[in-house]
Amino acid sequence: MPLQLIIIGMLQSFIIFIISMQQLFIISMLMPAIGIILQVMPSAMTVHSIMHFIIGIIMPFMGIIGMVI
Repeated sequence: MPLQLIIIGMLQSFIIFIISMQQLFIISMLMPAIGIILQVMPSAMTVHSIMHFIIGIIMPFMGIIGMVI
């Protein structure tokens, strides 16, 4: 993992998501027979990362908005 991403405080799940997408892209270039499947259908990994974003970012904002009202 690049050190500059840790220093600027990027979310761990976002870093893992980027690394996984790069690995899928490299695999699809090396093995064209499964390339379409790897580029079109990485939905489980995407949903897993987006779930962390929703829980970690949107939920606290909803709590703050609820306290203001």
